[in-house]
Amino acid sequence: MTRSNPGAPRILNVAGGIRHTMSLAELSRWCTQRFGAREVGSDPRPRPFDVGWLTLDATEAARHWSWSPRTPVEDILSEIAVHAEANPQWLELSGVPLPHPQTSPPADPNPRTPK
Repeated sequence: MTRSNPGAPRILNVAGGIRHTMSLAELSRWCTQRFGAREVGSDPRPRPFDVGWLTLDATEAARHWSWSPRTPVEDILSEIAVHAEANPQWLELSGVPLPHPQTSPPADPNPRTPK
């Protein structure tokens, strides 16, 4: 296999940069708008690899291959949501099933008749 750009790295992790970044609070708001309100919990115990904010960028990909992200983060989240809704067992692997769509309550089998 020949490399089209011999000076470029063989392996490169690429992300969308600051324009395609959102905080956990922003992601929670997006999820609430998409799926409805749900309790958001936290685990205050420190974990060795937690970071407060992480933003990756595409500078190297742009420099070597003229590549830049074009898909807005909202579109990516929508694609994930559509997949999760179409494949509920996929999301249940996390132990948190999707809420079921709101339905009307079942009809009362013994309705009261006004007197």
